[in-house]
Amino acid sequence: MRGQAAPQPGPIYRASQTTLADTGQEAEAIPTTGPKTASALAKNCIDRGADLILVAGGDGTINEVINGAVHSETAIGILPCGTANVLATELGMGKRLEDAAKFVTQWTPTRISLGLLSCAGEEPRHFAMMAGAGLDAHIVYHISARLKRSLARSPTGSRASFMA
Repeated sequence: MRGQAAPQPGPIYRASQTTLADTGQEAEAIPTTGPKTASALAKNCIDRGADLILVAGGDGTINEVINGAVHSETAIGILPCGTANVLATELGMGKRLEDAAKFVTQWTPTRISLGLLSCAGEEPRHFAMMAGAGLDAHIVYHISARLKRSLARSPTGSRASFMA
């Protein structure tokens, strides 16, 4: 964007790069610039030939990347560093980016089923674990950034990003 500096690498970037380098892996870090940007970034990575997208973020960022990568053959790996990390926990990956990144070389790609939510007037969205409606969706949508940061379990920071 004109007039704005490019996002600078933050604590998530540094922690993930260090941990991946310790296991002999290299990754290009591409930070998100805010909500609803990870899908387009994932599509761009796939168009450029990425065979793996490592998502360093929480459930929301992971969901955005899934929606950008759906119907592709590109694998998605999770480096959890969000508030709850429900999907990573349910997949047995733990809740810490550093712990998950240590095992990237041992991961085996596994296809999972996705749900599809369609609402009148909205773009259909895929989801990996659950979709909320009514009060649940209202609460999640309106949670304050300050409260979310205070609930975050990530010791590395709160800005979500992902790498391809």
